[in-house]
Amino acid sequence: IAWLGYARVPDTVPELTTRRAMAMEWIEGRHLKDLGPEEAARMTYSAVEAVTAGLCLTGLVHADPHEGNIMLADDGTLVFLDFGLMSRVDAKICEAFAAGIQCVLAKDYAGL
Repeated sequence: IAWLGYARVPDTVPELTTRRAMAMEWIEGRHLKDLGPEEAARMTYSAVEAVTAGLCLTGLVHADPHEGNIMLADDGTLVFLDFGLMSRVDAKICEAFAAGIQCVLAKDYAGL
C-alpha cells in the first residue's frame, strides 16, 4: 500500500524473523484512541480508502484491521500492523466490488 503515498507497513527484520514469528521495525506513532477528533476522522477515512484500494487493486486484504492494528506514525503516514490474518480475494469478486463502488459514486443505484 506504500504506492498510495500516505500508508505503509513496517519493514521486516529478516535476522530476527523465524518460521513462527515475523519481526518488524518499530514505528513511533499513535493509535486512534490517542488522536483528537479531526485527526481520528482523517485517519479513519484514510484507512478505509487504503483497505478498499488494496482490495480492489491487489486482491489482498488485511482481515483484522481494528484500531489496535492501525496507527498514525509520527511522520503522518498511516501504518498497518499485525499481518497474522490476511486474505486473498478472487479477481472476479474484486472487480464486482470495484464496479459497485463506481455505481455508488455515480449514484447509479440501478447498476448495483
